[in-house]
Amino acid sequence: MKYKVCIIIPIYNVAQYIERCVRSIFLQSFNNIQYIFVNDCTNDNSMEILGKIIEEFASRKKDVTIINHEKNRGLAAARMTGLAQVDAEYVLNIDSDDFVEQNMVELMYNKAVETNADITICDFVMDWGKVKKIAPQIYSSNNEEYTKLLLAGNVLPGVCNKLIRCSLYKDHNIYPVEGINMAEDYATTPRLAYYSKKNAKVDLPLYHYVRTNINSYTVSFSEKSSMNIVDAINVLNDFFTKIPDAAYYNKSLLEGKLRKKISLLMESESKIRRNFANLFPETHNIYSEVNLKIEEQISLFLADKKLFNTLNLYIYIYWNLLEFIQIIKGRRRQ
Repeated sequence: MKYKVCIIIPIYNVAQYIERCVRSIFLQSFNNIQYIFVNDCTNDNSMEILGKIIEEFASRKKDVTIINHEKNRGLAAARMTGLAQVDAEYVLNIDSDDFVEQNMVELMYNKAVETNADITICDFVMDWGKVKKIAPQIYSSNNEEYTKLLLAGNVLPGVCNKLIRCSLYKDHNIYPVEGINMAEDYATTPRLAYYSKKNAKVDLPLYHYVRTNINSYTVSFSEKSSMNIVDAINVLNDFFTKIPDAAYYNKSLLEGKLRKKISLLMESESKIRRNFANLFPETHNIYSEVNLKIEEQISLFLADKKLFNTLNLYIYIYWNLLEFIQIIKGRRRQ
């Protein structure tokens, strides 16, 4: 392999953010990096901005590959396109509206080599511009325990704070599923973790998760996005019910289904919320075994009783109250 680390950056309508993102990865203290930018048919001037920055960083230019999709295919497909071109030992996915600390790659690569880890993670900075909050990430060096944490939804599955050995993807044919753009990482990361022999962590907030992009997949919870979450669960269900040790992961899979059902009840558009009331009936038996927040318990109760008008009113009040609190804390999306 030519490179030690490859960074994959999908690009779609991020003109407001891409310069900061690209500068943060070109200014890395680590030099042996392959850069793959995937233009998913952006219809703004993101690519023009990228081109200017590449010219500015002449020493990085030889390590840059730009791939243009013929049509918009979504985040998962863009990451798959990038993964197909990786020529490195490890891969790091970065969203083009986020940015990273300048020593991120160096610290994570050194930790991966030092511990012989297949997956190395770091902490997040939740970034609202003027307001920032460190989000420490839970992990386990044991692949079975970490897989269960991911599968149950007890830790964030995002790939952007994870340096992953490329062989995990290629040797086991584990890739993002095209078309699943919301919860794409949830459908992918637990499957990768299952094959990981060891995990490690850098206990520093190296990745800035920018929370001001209203066009981000993680902000929009449309009907299509909601169905993506169901599709992601189905991918995991298919995988974790067919492996030899499926019984070991069954409870974690059920908990993951329950947590995603709650997300769909609380975050989907009101007009489709009732569609998820009967989703994953096999989770009913574990309600009492899962540590749920009071607002989650209320949402489940109202859905189970088919009190959808009350549920919609409750969710409306809950989110508006939460939005008010966020505004007071200076965390409003721009």
